[in-house]
Amino acid sequence: MLIHDRKYLDTLHELLRGVQKASVAVAFWGAGGESVFKQWRGESLRIICNLRLGGTNPAVIPKLQAIQGAQVRHLDNLHAKLVLTERQMVLGSANISTNGLGLEASEVAGFSELGILSTDAG
Repeated sequence: MLIHDRKYLDTLHELLRGVQKASVAVAFWGAGGESVFKQWRGESLRIICNLRLGGTNPAVIPKLQAIQGAQVRHLDNLHAKLVLTERQMVLGSANISTNGLGLEASEVAGFSELGILSTDAG
């Protein structure tokens, strides 16, 4: 299923609700990025981001590290945008930022993003 604009953030919230394990490879994280995990109650959350290119707000990293079960790592050349759980995945274009997902409010979102939600285990 294709997801876009405000539905992208809503889909991520729904994807992460009720799962025990999630892996997130998203290059750039903006202020408020930790709010994607506001419903997180799982046991294992692996996050990989790119800290080298300056697209990640450094203030969000300690907030991500404080999330229950979270391990935060970095990869200097990461440009991926993937959220994977044991049930579903979203693969798309959005960083977890104001420009990518309109975290502050939809009217400040800078880009039109597009992703695919898949439940295909294959």
